[in-house]
Amino acid sequence: MAGSALSEPPEAVRRRVLQWRADLAPSEAAARSAQITAHLIAWAPFRAAQHLLIYLAMPREVQTAGLIAAASGKRVCVPSVVGRHLVLRPLVAGRPLRRGAMGIAEPKAAAGEVPPTEVDLALVPGVAFDPAGHRVGHGAGFYDRFLPTLRPSTPVCGLAFREQVVPALEPAPWDVPVGFLCTEDGVVACSPA
Repeated sequence: MAGSALSEPPEAVRRRVLQWRADLAPSEAAARSAQITAHLIAWAPFRAAQHLLIYLAMPREVQTAGLIAAASGKRVCVPSVVGRHLVLRPLVAGRPLRRGAMGIAEPKAAAGEVPPTEVDLALVPGVAFDPAGHRVGHGAGFYDRFLPTLRPSTPVCGLAFREQVVPALEPAPWDVPVGFLCTEDGVVACSPA
């Protein structure tokens, strides 16, 4: 997205990017998501990981169904909202999902939980990111509370369309940056400011 190198308040970025995303045609989102999926499945941390955290996408987010299909033979877990926190639940083909927070599909509680320390690679959504790895979500702070529970060595990669990457974000003290970003242009390591 066009903008100056000065950081922007998260709420202004959230409004602007969500409007852009709302205008994105579903067919374009699907085509761009396929490009992102191709980059990720060729990425060494994805190939090496045996336990993946992959979110179940909302409309016009980077779609993750192709990634989940490409993770055949790996254990995939997805976030589920419990109170103010995310817990990880295993995603098992054929098991029914329920509508969770914000209408996002998630496994039922009976699926059990996966300890965050088992995750080898975390693929996370965001409304916007900057090159330093700061992210703006929907404002509830679920990922900022969750990401510190992963092992420090676990790669965390934000998935975004290139227009969701802004020059600089104004992080809050509790914000947890991602270490990598993947867009249609490929996977890049974030460079802390």
